[in-house]
Order: sequence, then C-alpha cells, then structure tokens
Amino acid sequence: IRSEDPLSYANFGELIDIITFNWDDFSDTIRSKKSMESVVSQFSKIRNVIAHSCELEEDDIFRLKLLIKDWFRILS
Repeated sequence: IRSEDPLSYANFGELIDIITFNWDDFSDTIRSKKSMESVVSQFSKIRNVIAHSCELEEDDIFRLKLLIKDWFRILS
C-alpha cells in the first residue's frame, strides 16, 4: 500500500532541506546542523548502493555502522 504522506517519498537531500528550513523545530533534538548535513549525506551514498540492488561490501557495512553511531551522537 502506497503512503499518502509526501514525507514517505522524500530522499535524503530533501530531508536535509526540510530539516534545515525548519531548523527551529529540530534544533532541540539535533545538536548541529552541519553534522546533520554531513551524516545524512553519507547515508544517502549507502542508500544508493542498497537501492540499486547491490550488495554492501564489508567496508560499506562498517561505514553504515559508524554513521548510525554518528547519527545518535548528534541527537540531543
């Protein structure tokens, strides 16, 4: 079943724009706008590998785990 929520179809670049544009709503949850942009951009690269039905290499899996840790570090 397809979602009716347009946010369900936002890509990582659009999510960065949404968070940046609405920073006042996110600033109490995310410590740094610059860090958020960096981490989400890197998630986008890994997502592209997965979305194109490619297998993640061992380095990609390690990078993904680090990105998840980075994401939780920037959350307040």
